Amino acid sequence: MILLALIAAGLAAAGAADGMVQPRKAYEQCLQKLHDSELEQKAEASKFEAAIGTSCATQEAALKSAIIAHYVGMKTPRAEAEQSATDWVWDLKESAKDRYRSTIGSQPQAN
Repeated sequence: MILLALIAAGLAAAGAADGMVQPRKAYEQCLQKLHDSELEQKAEASKFEAAIGTSCATQEAALKSAIIAHYVGMKTPRAEAEQSATDWVWDLKESAKDRYRSTIGSQPQAN
């Protein structure tokens, strides 16, 4: 009986986590499209970093909502769930910025 309860709890948690997969994928795809677009235009890192704040706002909001719903569904206090969502998005943005800086740093310089 206890095993059944643990399995049910695990499945419920997995189902809630699945709700974050698509929003995260959409956000990451948006960041990648922005990366490619700015790279094609040979934009400075600062321009890319500024564009992150506005270019993927819809996908960012969807991801934050999914993360909050996941954590609230796991009985996490709402304020803590909102902070987790903010932290996740911040991490994804920082990774995208680092990747962009790394990519432009490895590009041959125009003479």
